[in-house]
Amino acid sequence: MSVEWKPVGHKGWASVAIDKPNFCLRANSHSSHLYTNFNDAATIAATLLHSDWNDKPLYLALSGGLDSECVANALTRASVPFTPVILKIDGVNKLETWYAEYWCHTNNVKPLVLEYTVDDFADKCKQFAKQSIHLRNFFQTAVLILYETIEQLGGYCINAAGDINLDSDTKKFYCQSLDFAGDLLDYHHPSSFFMYTPELALSYISQFDETLDEQYNKLQFYNVSPRPKIDYVFPLHFGQHLVKDTVYSIAGLAKIDPLSYCRFWYGGKQDVINLIKGNP
Repeated sequence: MSVEWKPVGHKGWASVAIDKPNFCLRANSHSSHLYTNFNDAATIAATLLHSDWNDKPLYLALSGGLDSECVANALTRASVPFTPVILKIDGVNKLETWYAEYWCHTNNVKPLVLEYTVDDFADKCKQFAKQSIHLRNFFQTAVLILYETIEQLGGYCINAAGDINLDSDTKKFYCQSLDFAGDLLDYHHPSSFFMYTPELALSYISQFDETLDEQYNKLQFYNVSPRPKIDYVFPLHFGQHLVKDTVYSIAGLAKIDPLSYCRFWYGGKQDVINLIKGNP
């Protein structure tokens, strides 16, 4: 069976695919310029995204983490009209959503707030079982809730994902299938913001200091206020028994490790740069 590649980002500069059990990524075109100021690259990416997706209202999945606040600032600098969407789940993610609400308060923006119980979330895990099995990843339920909701509202959802992650143990860079859930599952929304243009991806990785923690790196070039890394996704899926039982049941039937992340490994920093620039 042939691998079905899905276009990603502005003008389909990259493509992604699931070649079970692997997640695959390739570049179709390459960066034409290195922006040494990351915010310049992010503002240009926001402008291009708006140009590509301006026929419906734009919504931003604003979690309250560093990534989503960085995207909110980029959209604001580019004068892109958007509505922040904040997903609250029974207080499980209240520490992170505080930052999202604070950003809205300081920027005088009214967000769309979605309130879910843990039971509601478990039901959504069941609803999106087929999609999770295809992605071989069980951690994208929250963004699929937002995609579904915003489609019903007649808009497009911007997902503040796609950042190039550093594995602290191997010192290798990777991304996950969940970063490209919308592309892989044929939802009609923009690709994850941090891979929207090759220039943005190149700006990110070029100034990444491998001797520093990933969060410290982001604080250096995102220009957002510091906050602790708040991982509510794993505790939600495996600390809440109803959700955990649902995930294990779905994964067991599909014979997939529920802790699978389905990653694509770029390699070292120079390997990422070579992929984006098209170097041999």
